[in-house]
Amino acid sequence: MKLAFACVTFVGLLAALASCVPLPIPHTGLATPKVSGTLTHSDGTPMAGAVVAATNEGRDHDCRKFAVRDTTDAQGRFELPTIRERRRIFWLTMIENFGQTWYELCVQPADSLVRAQRSARTSVETNRSGGSLRCMDWEADAHWHLTCENSWQHAIVEGGRWTDGKTQGTYRLINVEPVRFESALAVQWIADSASEGGSRVRATVLALGGEPLQSETPQVSQKDGRFYVGRTGGSPGRWRRLIFELGAPGELRLLPDSVGQRLFPR
Repeated sequence: MKLAFACVTFVGLLAALASCVPLPIPHTGLATPKVSGTLTHSDGTPMAGAVVAATNEGRDHDCRKFAVRDTTDAQGRFELPTIRERRRIFWLTMIENFGQTWYELCVQPADSLVRAQRSARTSVETNRSGGSLRCMDWEADAHWHLTCENSWQHAIVEGGRWTDGKTQGTYRLINVEPVRFESALAVQWIADSASEGGSRVRATVLALGGEPLQSETPQVSQKDGRFYVGRTGGSPGRWRRLIFELGAPGELRLLPDSVGQRLFPR
């Protein structure tokens, strides 16, 4: 048994080494793919004059080492061309990526990445040939966020109905980091029409279950005339389904496990 375990461990080590081998071969590689898209505020209005930058540096939180950048036009549209870079090391991998790649997208409402006072970023997974994005900026707990969707990842859905006096609207659910394994869920209350001089976004709340939440496309569910959203939380081997009840603007309640299981049995 010990010999078999040792052999399996050794074979696994060899497989790991063979899956990613650095070779000193100069070549030109893809830095960031071509991408076009639109950038809007939560209320749907275009975010004009914002700087949009792309980088393949995972730790470059402000996209200061951006590969390419553009400024949105009056309709919030932007376009970033394909950028390739010279590399000294070629990483030979046995793992098929099926033509996928990723990059980080940063947005700042200024004409300079250096002078901007606030910024937001998100990870994007796409085809190496690029694609189109629908991006939205939003705020919660005094922090600015950016969420993007494409044909590969769906992160924003609307559904259900809420009433607050004479005002009515729908719920918007946001999967904050759709590319990452762990994410956060944001809930927005969107009014059917904007008040005079105001916004259609009446409230934004982050759903907190007291534990890490898995990244998954959110969905509004209805039960007995009320609306709910479920999320998987916990840790590997100890996952559980968390059920949040949606109410009037700003009202979001985590239900006890017993109530959640009764409403939505697995």
